[in-house]
Amino acid sequence: MKIVVALVALFLGINCCIAAIPSFDSADQAAKAALGEVTTISESKFYEFGGLIYKHAGRFYYSTPYSSLDDKGFKIVAKIPAAAAIIAVYHNHPKVDAHAEYFSPDDVKVATDMHVLSYIYVNASQEIRRFDPDQARLVKIEKTASGGRVSLGTVVDSQ
Repeated sequence: MKIVVALVALFLGINCCIAAIPSFDSADQAAKAALGEVTTISESKFYEFGGLIYKHAGRFYYSTPYSSLDDKGFKIVAKIPAAAAIIAVYHNHPKVDAHAEYFSPDDVKVATDMHVLSYIYVNASQEIRRFDPDQARLVKIEKTASGGRVSLGTVVDSQ
């Protein structure tokens, strides 16, 4: 699976458009809301949808879920304020297989390279998991057959 992150930062002026978007106290809360929205999209049973969690003016927000409708991975296209800080990447894992609960080698690489958290919603178990590259030594990391590193992360929320 390939993850391509394409960012479009917009200068929104004096928070004109941010006020209408729900804000949250933490990245975990924003991720739960974002991934909750993903589960309402019927195509999310077949394709990965994702976006960004960002911090702006002391509050956390999420970008609109986006999918390239490609079963090999996803691309993030997000409009965020120019002054915002990207805190995390989020997406769902729609497939039901032995590896669905793991952050893939690409997931781990993107989070590590961008120095951000990564959240996944696992359709099979209905869990939200978080991978923190700064805490990777505290999380079990396994080697895959391809040599990439995968992680179970930690459960943030389950139903």
